[in-house]
Amino acid sequence: MPPLNSKQADGPGTLRKEVEWTQKDADDQVATGIVMVPDKVDLQGDFVREDQLRAFADQFANFEEVGEAGGGVMHAVWPDDHISLERNEVLDEPETIGGETAPAGAWIQSWSFDHEELWGLVEDGILAGYSVGIDSVRWDGPYEQEADAVDDVDVPPEIDDGELVWQIVDGIMREVSAVDIPAVPDAQILDKAATEKRLAEHLGNRD
Repeated sequence: MPPLNSKQADGPGTLRKEVEWTQKDADDQVATGIVMVPDKVDLQGDFVREDQLRAFADQFANFEEVGEAGGGVMHAVWPDDHISLERNEVLDEPETIGGETAPAGAWIQSWSFDHEELWGLVEDGILAGYSVGIDSVRWDGPYEQEADAVDDVDVPPEIDDGELVWQIVDGIMREVSAVDIPAVPDAQILDKAATEKRLAEHLGNRD
């Protein structure tokens, strides 16, 4: 298997994309987040077009139905009896979620947590967002930021002007895990936990 996030034009690879919760509903124990947005480069230098983003969302839903993809915790455990997918949608129009506006084309997911300890980790900000696992990733590029092919793509200020960017054009969307340290900056954030606690410290027991 290639190294994590090993990019090759027209070649396979594996990567993870991590985003923060957008909204946490304590009454129903449901966490909602923006999984990906189209036409925006993340800190790994990747972007995706809306048609591919919709394909990923449909693919994940179909795999999740037959047990070939699903929700996990820390890319390590898969508590199927306690985590269930409540919403899996790419927005046709902008939508306000948790007081923030998710743009049209954003891929939204909501997961319910039927387990008090797991939900406690979400509420306390220990499990702070999603990490999406994609197998057999294929990229187009690299592109210079001034290239015509990417002139409509938003590049965050954290990316230097001279850095190259890559378009994700295919892959197998296998996983959405709840994780402790979300990283991708293009999520709309409502409840950003200011905490240095980590999962093992919070639980006191790795198992």
